Amino acid sequence: MYTFFNLTLVFIWVEVLLISTFYFFSFRRNAITIIKKTGELYPDVEVLPPLFSRVFTFSHILLIVLTIVLALRFFVVEIWHIPSESMMPTYKVGDSILLNKFAYGVHDPLFNKVLYANDDEPKEGDVIIFRMPDSPGVNFIKRVIGTPGDRISYKNKKLIVTDVSGKRINGINDHAITDSKAMSVEQYYFQQDGMKANEWVVPDNSYFVMGDNRDHSHDSRFWGFVPKQNLIGKVFE
Repeated sequence: MYTFFNLTLVFIWVEVLLISTFYFFSFRRNAITIIKKTGELYPDVEVLPPLFSRVFTFSHILLIVLTIVLALRFFVVEIWHIPSESMMPTYKVGDSILLNKFAYGVHDPLFNKVLYANDDEPKEGDVIIFRMPDSPGVNFIKRVIGTPGDRISYKNKKLIVTDVSGKRINGINDHAITDSKAMSVEQYYFQQDGMKANEWVVPDNSYFVMGDNRDHSHDSRFWGFVPKQNLIGKVFE
């Protein structure tokens, strides 16, 4: 859905560009024809009918506005709306948030190619938006729980995260809530090769994410890690 919307915006931009280009060259061709006939550099005649002239002016202005809006939306900042309850109580369904798309570099919005990479990396506790690893057309919002090298354990609704040195990372549960009435679904958790059940070590260039609403979130516990190239941006908090 996200990719389709981006393609639609690009299509509109191209349409306006074509219209503006058409009227520009029509204006130029007519002007040259009149100059050749009259010998005057600035003939005192209408080069284009008034309606065409207004359409050309409007399409030119619209093209500039659309170019600026598209550039900002695709590469800098975007308004995003919360689609589910997985990030409650931090964000409720329908909340509007501002996404910093420049936080982890610049990506091609259509094909997700890295156009510019910076040195910033997601940190534990960051709220990010990313493309689902197995469904690139679907975007999720979750909180970063583990970064490369971190060891994560989630058993009986208790989360423990330690870094590469074995030091426990505090504050990772500050935003989380659990539902005492929710059924245990630990049997469906993603099993990482060489690891015990409900334990994971984050590989290089990957991240472990979870929703704040722990018992109502479909996240890394079920489908694994988020590759770095799937990151879209960081939520302004």
